[in-house]
Amino acid sequence: MQFLTEIESDKLAEYANYCLSNALTNSGQVLQDIVNEIGKRLSFDVENGRYRGVPNDIGFDGIWRSQDECLIVEVKTTDAYTIKLDVIARYRDRLVDAGKVSRETPILLVIGRNDTESMEAQVRGSKYAWSMR
Repeated sequence: MQFLTEIESDKLAEYANYCLSNALTNSGQVLQDIVNEIGKRLSFDVENGRYRGVPNDIGFDGIWRSQDECLIVEVKTTDAYTIKLDVIARYRDRLVDAGKVSRETPILLVIGRNDTESMEAQVRGSKYAWSMR
């Protein structure tokens, strides 16, 4: 991750596009690091999350804080697979229980590929329509 802090922003975009265009081992993890680095460059205080969920730990990808506000960030390379919104919402519930965020903290879904219509429809039609974007 140190490497990402030292490169130019256009290189971040290039690396993100490379992750999305090529079949790489752990490309989702690299994309997660790139997205969190972008959050830092947008002046957020970023807490990196886990790459994969493990029992008894909270599986968020990032928490971005700015003064009194924050976002829970969930990064996906594609929406081609079912993304369970309930699982992501439980991450927020567990973060609330741990005292890391407030119950009103919104969740930002970052989908790497352009075709996000099905994910957008899924969110709009869910009970999370006002707390996930």
